[in-house]
Amino acid sequence: MLTSLGLQKVPEEPCLFTNRHCLVFFFVDDIVILYHRDHESHVRQLKQDIMATYHMRDLGELKCKLSEFLVNLSPKHIDAAEHAICYLNRTKSYAIKYSLPPDDFTSDIFICASNAAYADNEDRKSTEGYLFKLFGGPVDWHSGKQKTITTSTTEAKLLAISEAGKQIKWWN
Repeated sequence: MLTSLGLQKVPEEPCLFTNRHCLVFFFVDDIVILYHRDHESHVRQLKQDIMATYHMRDLGELKCKLSEFLVNLSPKHIDAAEHAICYLNRTKSYAIKYSLPPDDFTSDIFICASNAAYADNEDRKSTEGYLFKLFGGPVDWHSGKQKTITTSTTEAKLLAISEAGKQIKWWN
């Protein structure tokens, strides 16, 4: 179908198509179209053609860090985009496994862990994080800079566990 709309399949990736105006990739029921704003009219027509064939909705623009630099690309930005695409290609078969050993009712079904690195930023703020696992696989996580400057490792770790405790309330 996409080839009949003037898109060429990229040989190395079955879900990636391109033409002179855009890059189109899809996964299951999602389609993403990347393009420079100079080609917006061509992409608008492509979207209309796809929507005329398939029942679908346009969920709006996808924004990401790399797209901020489409107007003024540098070799550094192209390298970052190629690195991201290579990473996604290498890890496309990875999956998160959720399971417990058979007949093992003693294993922890839900696990919460938190930690902090004391004063590891230039402004002396600590980094904190938490991880929630369900049936052995991650279901919620966060890592970020603490809002206040702590005076000890113990204080930084207490702030981290306090933040994780606030988040675990959502799971109850």
